[in-house]
Amino acid sequence: MIGWEFPPRVTGGLGRACEGLVRGLLGHGCRISLVLPRGRPANAPSRLRRPGEASRRFRIFRLDTRLAPYRSTPLYGPGLGREVLRLAQRVSEIGSREDFDVIHAHDWMTYPAALELRRVTGKPFVAHVHSTEFARSGEDVDPFISVVEREGLRRADRVVCVSRRTAGVVRRRYGVADGRIRVVHNAIDPAAGPVRSFPHDRPLVLFAGRLTRQKAPASFLEAAARVLARRPDVEFVMAGAGDRLEFLHQRARELGIQDRVAFPGFVSPARLEELYRRATIYALPSVAEPFGLTVLEATRAGVPSIVSRQAGVTEVLSSLVPVDPGDAAGLAVRMLFLLNAPVYRWLLARGAADELRTLSWSRAAARCLAVYAEVC
Repeated sequence: MIGWEFPPRVTGGLGRACEGLVRGLLGHGCRISLVLPRGRPANAPSRLRRPGEASRRFRIFRLDTRLAPYRSTPLYGPGLGREVLRLAQRVSEIGSREDFDVIHAHDWMTYPAALELRRVTGKPFVAHVHSTEFARSGEDVDPFISVVEREGLRRADRVVCVSRRTAGVVRRRYGVADGRIRVVHNAIDPAAGPVRSFPHDRPLVLFAGRLTRQKAPASFLEAAARVLARRPDVEFVMAGAGDRLEFLHQRARELGIQDRVAFPGFVSPARLEELYRRATIYALPSVAEPFGLTVLEATRAGVPSIVSRQAGVTEVLSSLVPVDPGDAAGLAVRMLFLLNAPVYRWLLARGAADELRTLSWSRAAARCLAVYAEVC
C-alpha cells in the first residue's frame, strides 16, 4: 500500500481513512507493507502501534522524499511534483525485497509510484480516489496534477472511489470505464465512551476542514453573520488551516463578528473531538465534497449536521440537513432552525447514530478484498 500521510502524521481525513482501512484489512488477516514519504513531526496518535499478531503483519517503509501538501499557498507546496516523481523512483527499492500480491495507492500523488512498482513487479494496481483535482480546484485545475491523476486512473487495474458521486467525476472527467470503478465508502470507529443525550446549553456551531475554496468557508462565515443578527448568543468555530485564512479574518472584521468567530487553526484529533463534544451543530457547506469524514465524526459525538448536497457522506447517512453548496443564506436559515429546535436536533442525531452503526472499517476492508480478488 502506498500513501502520503498516516497517523501519527496527518493533515486531513485521508490519513485517518488510510489508518481505518489498514486496521480493517489486518482484521481480515492481511499482511500490509505501507510505503510513506518521510514526513514532518507527528501531530496525532496512531492506534496501530500496539504489540500483537496483527502488528507483526504490518510494516511501514518511509522513503527519502517529502510530500507535504496543504502546507502553504497555493494549495500544494513548492516542489511537490519533484517529490512525487522521487517517490516513484524510490519505490522500486521496496518492490525488489517485499513479497506482495497487489498494489493499493491512495490519491494522485502515489499513482506514479504505483505504476512504477507495477512495471517492476507485474503486480496489479488498485487506485484509491479520496478526492479529485476537480473537487479541490473546480475548473481551475492544475495541469500537472490533472494529467498525473488522469494517467494513473486510466492505467489502474481497478479504481476505488469513496462515493458514487466521486465515481461519476472519475467517469466524466477522466474517461475511466464503469467496469473498472468500484465504490467503497469510508467508515468510522465506534465512540470510545457514551455519547451525551443532549447538547450543551451554550450554542456553538462548528466548521472543521481546510480553509480552501473547496470547503466553502466563506459561506459559513456569511451564514454566521446572518445568524448572529438574530441570535447573538451563538459561538462559531472554524477549525482548520488553508489559503483562505487571512481573507476570512479580514471578512470577519468587515462583518463585525470577529469576536464571535474563533479560528484555532489546524487542531489535533484530540482537540477536534473536544470541539465536537462542545458543538450544538456541525456544518459542512462544501462546494465539492467527495465524502466528508468529519460528518461521521460529528455524528459519533452526537452532533447533528448540515451538509452540502454534494457531499458523498449523504450516500450513507440520511439523517442530515442538506444545503445547496455555498448557499450562505440557506445555511443560515438551517442553522437558526436547528438552534431553535432542540428536539429535532436530538432526533436527527439519534437517527444518524443508528445509521452509523451500519458502517465499519472491517466492512470497507472486505469490499477492498473483493476488489483485490478481481485482479489477482
